[in-house]
Amino acid sequence: MTFGKRAFDACLASLGLVVLFPLLVITAALVKLEDRGPVFHRADRVGRGGRPFRLWKFRTMVVGAETKGGPLTVGSDPRVTRVGRFLRKHKIDELPQLINVVAGQMSLVGPRPEAVELAARYPAEDKQVFELVPGSRILRRSGSRTKVTSLAIARIRNVCISTTSCP
Repeated sequence: MTFGKRAFDACLASLGLVVLFPLLVITAALVKLEDRGPVFHRADRVGRGGRPFRLWKFRTMVVGAETKGGPLTVGSDPRVTRVGRFLRKHKIDELPQLINVVAGQMSLVGPRPEAVELAARYPAEDKQVFELVPGSRILRRSGSRTKVTSLAIARIRNVCISTTSCP
C-alpha cells in the first residue's frame, strides 16, 4: 500500500471514528442490553502477506453461537439476535473495523479479509489475494449481500490483484 493511500485511509477512518462516536456508543449499549454478553466479536483474519490479525465487529449473534451451529450464517439464522439483524442489515456491525483501518491492518477498500481457517484451505494459485491489504466492508453497497458465484469472486480477486485496487 502506498504512503498516500495509507495516510488517506488512516485520516478518513480516524475522522469516521470521531464523527460516528455517538452511534458507536449507542450501538454498544444496545448490544450489551440485549443479552448482557460481550459488545464486540473479534475474529482472526488473514491480512497482507498472510499475517493474521484480529478483526473487530459488533457482536450480532447470541453468546456461544459458534457452539450452536456452523461457522456461517445462512438466511434467518436463529443465532442472530434481534439487534444483530438490524446491525447487519445496515452494516453498522462493521463500523468497529475502522479501528483495524487506523491500526494499518486493513484498508477502507480492498478484498474481503478471510478467516484464518478458510484461508489455510485456499489453493496455491488463489493465495495471491493475500498480497493485498484486506478491505473493510463498511463502504460496500448495502445491497451487496447477494448470492455471488465462485467464478465471479475469482474474477473480482484477479482484478484486485492485477490492479492493486478493488471495486
